[in-house]
Amino acid sequence: YYNRCMWPGFGDANGYLIVDVNDITTIVLAMLVQEPANYYPEYADYNADGIVNILDIVEIVNYIMSQK
Repeated sequence: YYNRCMWPGFGDANGYLIVDVNDITTIVLAMLVQEPANYYPEYADYNADGIVNILDIVEIVNYIMSQK
């Protein structure tokens, strides 16, 4: 299930205009390996605390799961 969001949208870390598992993958890649070309950290910071970390990933997962 994918959620369509208005651009810009919190959680839409890859800029594909949907919040889905691909955004989580993008954030993890940016945290552990290297920033992908299509990475938007300002939208990856889902909880708006100024830091992109595991808490943002958990919140995005919760959001995706709540949409089912």
